[in-house]
Amino acid sequence: MIFTIDTSVGYSQVNARLELTNDSILKIFEDIACFHGNLAGENVLNSKTAWILTGYLVKVIRRPKYSEKIKVCTWARVIHGITSVREFEILDEEGSRCIIASSGWAHINIEDKSLTRVTPELVRAYDAEPDHKAFEEVGVPKLFAPDNMTKSSDFLISRNLTDIHNHLNNVKYLELAYMAIPDYAMYINEPNEFIINFRKQLPLGSVAESFYAKEDDSLYVVLKNKETGDTCAVIKLGLKSDSPNEETKKALDEFREVNNP
Repeated sequence: MIFTIDTSVGYSQVNARLELTNDSILKIFEDIACFHGNLAGENVLNSKTAWILTGYLVKVIRRPKYSEKIKVCTWARVIHGITSVREFEILDEEGSRCIIASSGWAHINIEDKSLTRVTPELVRAYDAEPDHKAFEEVGVPKLFAPDNMTKSSDFLISRNLTDIHNHLNNVKYLELAYMAIPDYAMYINEPNEFIINFRKQLPLGSVAESFYAKEDDSLYVVLKNKETGDTCAVIKLGLKSDSPNEETKKALDEFREVNNP
């Protein structure tokens, strides 16, 4: 079953160029995945089981603009045992793909947080679509952090960053990654491809320390729990180069002039 929602790009979802931002894309995916789960019988309000997100692979083909009408689609590509692969696409009014994504999930019992197999009834309810493909390959690639990463900022996981379970919200990992990398890569030249591997949760009140490194045409960011030393996320942001081009430099100068009069 392919679950769809028709909507329009809102003002709170765009950047200075009036284009849909990456964090807004992830929020859209978060919402439609929950709505699809509700329809399948795993309502956030009262279900005894739930899905934990383990990773994202997102590719932006074209960024929809403010007020543009879009169709958001999601479906289960594969459900097996305790895991599933959910895919997404955002289409324009002509039905052309603007954004495609894949995501990995693990199925848990909410009461004791243990992994639990997906029942045959749920498998039938989600009605996987193995032939409807966002990508040819199934799933989210596993990331390995480069050696010799540069230490960046520490971030207190405050209440405004957390989800209903008092852990860092999945969308916020990307926002922290943006704050960890050099400023020319922030907002002005938002990556059109990125991968997030979620490893461990960051609870309310913990401190995330961040590290980054350039490798080929990508920037890697690692977020660790400062107290335990555990790696909580590895993030790969696709970039065109390791230094801003003239257009980006000009845009960044204009951004600073407007925001720092």
